[in-house]
Amino acid sequence: MHNILVSAYGCEPFVGSEAGVGWNWVLQMAKNNRLHVITRENNREKIEINLPVNLRKNIKFYYYDAPAYIRKLKRREKGLYLYYTIWQFNIIKIIRKIIETNDIDYTMHLSFGSFWMPTFLPFFKTPFIWGPLGGGDCVPKSFLNTLPLKDHLVQSFRYFLKKSAFINPLVAYPSKKAAAILVRTFDSA
Repeated sequence: MHNILVSAYGCEPFVGSEAGVGWNWVLQMAKNNRLHVITRENNREKIEINLPVNLRKNIKFYYYDAPAYIRKLKRREKGLYLYYTIWQFNIIKIIRKIIETNDIDYTMHLSFGSFWMPTFLPFFKTPFIWGPLGGGDCVPKSFLNTLPLKDHLVQSFRYFLKKSAFINPLVAYPSKKAAAILVRTFDSA
């Protein structure tokens, strides 16, 4: 049984998308591992009510949300990405304390797993698992010219992110430091 520190920004029972993926991965991993899971404070009540009794001994949750004035960023267009980056930066002190007070075998960046979004777990000496990652999927190039201008620009930027990934420090450093990288799709690989 391994001790794994998990960064799961999205981790909430009975929802879909990123939060559902985070919740379900945590539950499955806790069947054979001890987990220290850092997630959002606003998920605390739902998590604690719905955490299966048979897994409680294997999961310890640590909750964090940025102050209210920073949470307001999430309401703006693309503000979620800025908030998420601030959240990742602010959990560094929680990560450090967990690693110092527990015998952690691995750290894992689990949710909000887009290869171009930051994680600070690779900066710790503990072996790092990155993923499951997405972010590599784009609209086929043959469709770009049929999109409205804004969507065309967004998709073109995604193509740029993919092509420049090898020089992007948000991708290159975690890739180099990862003991394992899990991907969701061939394009993300």
